[in-house]
Amino acid sequence: MVQTLFLFLFRIRMGAAQVRGEQTDGSELAVGSSRSMSAEGVSAFLNFAHCYGARNGIRDNVVHTGENSIAYPVGRHMAVYNSETKEMSFLLQADNVETTTAIATSPHTRKYLGVCEQLADGGAQVTIFLTASDKKVKTLTHPDCKQFTALCFSSDSKFLVTIGGAPEYTMIYWNWFHAKVVATCKIGYEVKRVSFSPLDNVQIATCGPSLLKLWRLQENALKGFNMVQGKAATQNFTDHAWAPGERLLVATDNGEVLVVEQGELRNTVKTRFAGTPINSIINYTSGFIVAGSEGRMSVYEKNDTREKGDDKEPYHHFKTFKGSEQSDIVGLTISTQEETLAAFFSSNQVAMFPISNIDILKEADDHFQMVGSGYHSQAISGIDVCVRKPLVATCGLDKSVRIWNYLDKTCEVVKCFQDDLSSIAIHPSGLHVILGFSDKVNLKP
Repeated sequence: MVQTLFLFLFRIRMGAAQVRGEQTDGSELAVGSSRSMSAEGVSAFLNFAHCYGARNGIRDNVVHTGENSIAYPVGRHMAVYNSETKEMSFLLQADNVETTTAIATSPHTRKYLGVCEQLADGGAQVTIFLTASDKKVKTLTHPDCKQFTALCFSSDSKFLVTIGGAPEYTMIYWNWFHAKVVATCKIGYEVKRVSFSPLDNVQIATCGPSLLKLWRLQENALKGFNMVQGKAATQNFTDHAWAPGERLLVATDNGEVLVVEQGELRNTVKTRFAGTPINSIINYTSGFIVAGSEGRMSVYEKNDTREKGDDKEPYHHFKTFKGSEQSDIVGLTISTQEETLAAFFSSNQVAMFPISNIDILKEADDHFQMVGSGYHSQAISGIDVCVRKPLVATCGLDKSVRIWNYLDKTCEVVKCFQDDLSSIAIHPSGLHVILGFSDKVNLKP
């Protein structure tokens, strides 16, 4: 069974070289690499050109790095995909980095990308990249953190907050450009999301199972205050997002959105996800967007603020969208000018959504456009390259066969089967494939 797959494009020159291995979860297929190999004095230098696949399992699997560009993890590296040109660049990790555990971009300008990294020696670090040049700006480490699970930039990008791993879940407030720790605090509860107030760099929100706290930086110390009391405080708070005017929108695993203002619960919005978890919530100009099970995404708009009254609902349901992908949406990101929205699915799919046209979009239609026309959702078990056409054929543990065109970076054919697939071979003409199952071999046109 093949668990690590790359298809390399070579640029050869003379010289010494060293081999360095790459690791993925098996569901990613990369075209090219920046690594080198040598044989009898000839070095083959390999540059990443494209990657078919994405890796799930971290908070904020996808983030915007520009108005039309998004970043998401592929293997242990980061891919940056331009939705207009369909081109891809890469932020390559060093040899000592095993995996990525969390990512975040600086607000507004998206100038910086922060990547939490797990190291081969059991340690952890946070690397800050310049999104415009892929250059590493700073690397942060802390002796109390053997893992980083979440991070967030302040609105002016000068400060950074990180969350460590279990059981302490240590929160660290950084002046990151100077690699200076301003304050630390052991939270002791799992943290699903940490964020700065967009209006105040000394105010921070955290949420998680039985955790919803507002923190303030006072005299180089972090002091926390519960935002809800009693039974409400025992809920599983899955995500949160800041709205204008010090308003915090908090999603729960029972499909509700709590509206918190100035640290106090003001209202509760019962969404179309009633009884099921909301996995992601983001703020946008007209209201907020939530996403969760079965590929559903709901848009809520603000009610007229001129209508006063304590019983006035702050938001109303506008539209709910659902694509052909049936797996859960686990992450959302929206560009600064709100031209594009990207969603990450639990089946390792990345999709773009035309949020700027939301007023004219029909709820019954599928508006999610899969990056690369869709990826394998599980490990790739077989691969072959066509001799006469620019095609790569793959099969995977998700029982699907995919034919990729490596020139136009698309998936031309997808076929799913009932039985497990173990191998594949494509005819030189590109018109037929032979599939290997556990008990038979089939020829398919």
